[in-house]
Amino acid sequence: MRGRSDGAALAAEYLDALRHQRRLSRATLTNYGHALKALLSLLGKDDLGSLEPAQVRRFVAVMHARGLAPRS
Repeated sequence: MRGRSDGAALAAEYLDALRHQRRLSRATLTNYGHALKALLSLLGKDDLGSLEPAQVRRFVAVMHARGLAPRS
């Protein structure tokens, strides 16, 4: 059984829930998956529970600098 800090498993569950509940397009889910993968790579080997608000803000700023719109 996975723990609440298993980021990859939680991301997969989240994307699956979005696919079934909100019926998002495959392209949207792919983009969300890329963003989640980038966020998890920011953590490296740390647990998801160790993610700090400052890290999330930095991640969002980096994504914005790459040209992604706020909704992305």
